[in-house]
Amino acid sequence: YLEAKFKLGQETGRKLHPDNVSKEMRRALNSDGKLRQQLVATDEDICAAEEEVNFHIAREEILADINLEHPIVFDQYNICALVRDNSLTRFKLGLLQILCEKFNLEAFITDRRKKSSYV
Repeated sequence: YLEAKFKLGQETGRKLHPDNVSKEMRRALNSDGKLRQQLVATDEDICAAEEEVNFHIAREEILADINLEHPIVFDQYNICALVRDNSLTRFKLGLLQILCEKFNLEAFITDRRKKSSYV
């Protein structure tokens, strides 16, 4: 069907618009008067669709169990946007420590004012 439309466009010198061709293709009839293209679902297609639905349901259940919400908000700060914009570096150390405690994150904080020991 598409090759016939392409050849027609080459012969006439007028290209057809892709949207129009796709709409015509949905309604195109063959010589018997039946729709030209019919989709037949095979067992593999049905199994793949069921598997996709099962993965989607499992993902939704897991997200509901861990209560993951976006955007992640702390006080008035949108943490997701700050990470995306690489803006967490502008926060003071104390606020970052509180943030880590709030979300139960391990914070490896060293005191920079402390001099290293001489060996």
